[in-house]
Amino acid sequence: MALLPETPAELEQWCRSSFYRKEKRLQQFYATGSFGQEVPPPVSQTEMEKLWRTSLLFWFASSVFSVLSLALVVGWFGAGAAALLWFLLTKAGGVDMIELKLHGQNGLYRNLLSPPEPKEVRKVK
Repeated sequence: MALLPETPAELEQWCRSSFYRKEKRLQQFYATGSFGQEVPPPVSQTEMEKLWRTSLLFWFASSVFSVLSLALVVGWFGAGAAALLWFLLTKAGGVDMIELKLHGQNGLYRNLLSPPEPKEVRKVK
């Protein structure tokens, strides 16, 4: 560390002077309630208010955009689901007929899960 003295005597003197400066600043704080010169804020109050308004406007606009986008996607999904339901109820014979076609005696799912029955082989004479 290049900032610290190298010899023990210089290091001791540096520690004592640092402690003395700290104690002096603390005495000033206890007497006046302040360490001396106040450090100005890095941004003025008007700049902070402008930044606040801008960020509030940005987050409000992005939230509204997100909600409207989600509503649009959900709306299209709902329209597709309604169209599918209309097709199933009117053109495909209703939900019960579809269930019977899928799970009935000769249903699609039964045929997929069970192996096909062997066909009779006729011998040619």
